[in-house]
Amino acid sequence: YKVYCVGDELNIYGIENLGFLSKKKLNILLEKTKFSLCSQENIYSLFTLDCINNNVKIILDYQKKKLINKYRENFIFVNSKFSDLTKKVS
Repeated sequence: YKVYCVGDELNIYGIENLGFLSKKKLNILLEKTKFSLCSQENIYSLFTLDCINNNVKIILDYQKKKLINKYRENFIFVNSKFSDLTKKVS
């Protein structure tokens, strides 16, 4: 798997930081993307909406499941330890 980070940099080995991208470049990247992590603070952020528009599956903590009414098929719910993540994305 290739892991990219857009926006603020993460100092985690194996992640390629792309920094801040224009909306056009972000959408080009999202067209090729299969999965994205969603921020716990705002599950309907502009980034998440861009992911939904580009048919990207969004990985989200299971506890937030009750907040999702629309576009439920775009979300993958996992427990907070991500122990069952590999089963769900395979």
